[in-house]
Amino acid sequence: MRTLTMAGIATVFSVIMAGQSYANDLPQSARFEHSSVRLLAGNADEGTRTAGVEIRLGAGWKTYWRVPGEAGVPPYFDWKGSANLAKVEVEWPAPKRYNDEAGESIGYKDNVVFPLKVTPNDPSKPVHLKLELFYAVCNDICIPANAKLAMTLSEPARQPNDQAVIENYRRKIPMRSGGSLKIKTVALEEYGDGFVLSVALSGAQSQDDADIFVEGADELYFRKPTLMAAGAASKIYHLQIDGLKKAGDIKGKALTLTVVVNGAAIAGETTIN
Repeated sequence: MRTLTMAGIATVFSVIMAGQSYANDLPQSARFEHSSVRLLAGNADEGTRTAGVEIRLGAGWKTYWRVPGEAGVPPYFDWKGSANLAKVEVEWPAPKRYNDEAGESIGYKDNVVFPLKVTPNDPSKPVHLKLELFYAVCNDICIPANAKLAMTLSEPARQPNDQAVIENYRRKIPMRSGGSLKIKTVALEEYGDGFVLSVALSGAQSQDDADIFVEGADELYFRKPTLMAAGAASKIYHLQIDGLKKAGDIKGKALTLTVVVNGAAIAGETTIN
């Protein structure tokens, strides 16, 4: 039995956020039961700063992607209290799909780094980042973690090796274009008593390990794809759609598809007509 349900985690999170306060001096890293988190300082790049959030997980434990699957809570990044900060863009490495007694979940095991694109108000001055990060780690039980961290980004980076770590995970971020892997067609089809999303991929060398994650229809769940046909030009996968009662409920919606095959990852947008 899980010690804390996903709804319970969300409740804990709302209480934490409602009563948040920052100390004058915050650490750059924090350690919790079965996980730790730290801020990484990278280099400057054409007016923006490179940084990262690293989560290290104990053996067998996982945390979640921005779409967590059937069971899970995505990480929440709050940059309130930062100085000389215009915006932060969090980049998401390609995730994996996992199955356990709670169902399918989408996320990461072992270690993950979320690269950050940090835009300062004044590029000539340091950026003082303050982060309150909420995330969940799950194995047989689920445990919420709430980290309050701080770091100053200036030139040169205080931790030169951090840039290499960040760049390693940037290579795991799904590409929007380029490479041989491509999404050729996406269509909604009736299948059995329900509906599937039919996705044709070109450039997928493996017939077995392709995974496809779908965003843009929060009320629906798209299950792990099944290979239906493998031709010379493309491979066709079906994703069972849970919660879709009639085709009109998804038509006109803009969906984002993230495709992961043999370590390669792409992302693309489509609208169901």
